Amino acid sequence: MEKSIQSSFIGCYESDTFGADNSEKSVEHGETEGQERIEKLNAVLESPDSVEYLYVRSNSRMDGFHVALNLQFHLTLKSTSYTNIVRAKLFNPRQFSDGDSQIAPIETTVPVAAFDAYERGVHRSGTTRKWEGSVILFNMSEDLAGEVLPLSTMTGSDRDKNDVYGAVVKDDAITYFQLAPKKEGYMDPVIIEFDPSSKEAVSLQDELDKFLKSREDAVAA
Repeated sequence: MEKSIQSSFIGCYESDTFGADNSEKSVEHGETEGQERIEKLNAVLESPDSVEYLYVRSNSRMDGFHVALNLQFHLTLKSTSYTNIVRAKLFNPRQFSDGDSQIAPIETTVPVAAFDAYERGVHRSGTTRKWEGSVILFNMSEDLAGEVLPLSTMTGSDRDKNDVYGAVVKDDAITYFQLAPKKEGYMDPVIIEFDPSSKEAVSLQDELDKFLKSREDAVAA
């Protein structure tokens, strides 16, 4: 059974009409909040539960994801032009209480994998590409609730029913996306980029905030 991300889109998202002053304050507040989220996330990603080194071979699941990422965001996961090895930082699901009250519900985060992302392009052999940010993946499968992440499921397959979702994290913005399974007749899977105001992006941001909440103690330590 799958956990469809659409199931988390409860209710509707309504936009209110503000005056010009309130609108400017709202935008400024949103930018500050977004920057704080990025800073917290960058700190959290420095302390994974484990690390795996993956070989990106041709026509593999990882290669398909890498190609889609390259085409959509002009990013590569390979730190140099001569390597096919990428470093995956894995974060196991964690339980946390979303609130200060004793009756606050206990929630469990989904498995997360993160990768360093680099500038695409030809670089002099032996030199490291410019670091551009991070790419994180959420595995939304209900079958994996509370379990350690099998990384092979994160990058999808031809017959995957549950799509993988993720985000590209840069210094000034977080862009949410869906990695859809590749369709018949296509060489690689496709990345669907979500508008920041879409209900999909709002839901993924909520998932990201849960992940950050569950890791606050580790960052503070």
